[in-house]
Amino acid sequence: MSDAIRFENVWRRHGAKWVLRGFDFAAPRGQVTALLGRNGAGKSTSIRLLMGFSEPQAGCVRVLGEEAAKMGGAVRERIGYVPEDHPHLFGLKVGQLLAFEASTRSNFDVEQVTDRLAELGLGSKQRIGSMSRGMRAQVSIVVALATNPELLVLDDPGLGLDPIARREVLESVIDTLAERGTSVLFTSHVLSDVERLADRVVVLHKGVTYVDASLDALRTRLRRGFLEGADLDVAAIEQRAGVLAARRRRGGLEVFAEDDATFESLAQLGTLDVGPCPGLEDLFLGLLSGSRRAA
Repeated sequence: MSDAIRFENVWRRHGAKWVLRGFDFAAPRGQVTALLGRNGAGKSTSIRLLMGFSEPQAGCVRVLGEEAAKMGGAVRERIGYVPEDHPHLFGLKVGQLLAFEASTRSNFDVEQVTDRLAELGLGSKQRIGSMSRGMRAQVSIVVALATNPELLVLDDPGLGLDPIARREVLESVIDTLAERGTSVLFTSHVLSDVERLADRVVVLHKGVTYVDASLDALRTRLRRGFLEGADLDVAAIEQRAGVLAARRRRGGLEVFAEDDATFESLAQLGTLDVGPCPGLEDLFLGLLSGSRRAA
């Protein structure tokens, strides 16, 4: 079975700046994949390429086995898409919005959406423009799921939401996934949400894939060590074989690596305490905030 999404050596620039520089990754069908990266890393550009809104200068993006740049209506109807900030036609009422969406997609299930929105306390006469941001997020996701898509793409669905609203939005996705086994790609700045939802994590950094692994593999494989010594050179430590990242902390350096030999080598430089990486946020900050990553 082919992957739900595949980026193959994708290059894309904005003006003179290359945003993607040979980006490669594949999202397996039936899994939840989180696409992470710092601001400006190329996440939104990747989503636009994936949805066929723009084309790469080189390489290929494939969605459900088809080239994204040549995506036709039949393939697009198999994809649910929730754009960043949940834009809608604010002047419309809920019922009018659903009628509009149904007119653009042949398999749009109006009855299913109406029932789901009613469960959320949203009636057909409620105006979109009068809703809170959290309510609009709920509407976005319910509408995206109305075609029973094979693939759901969410661009930072919890952006700007308070913790309660954000959890409610994501739990609605989780419930749907459990029932349907839908493939999902989502971006997020809230790493605790990624840990609850994702099967796989792809970290995009400076236009290339920096990490591509299952969440379980990351937790099992990567470890964090603390090397004591105020005079240690963080840049020199990062250049050592096997070191993924290092950053200065009070009294020494925090080092991320994935093999015993690397830590045994570092132990020769001073007192070293090694343990598991406590969470995705620590791992993410460690990998992307070191001097080599920020250069």
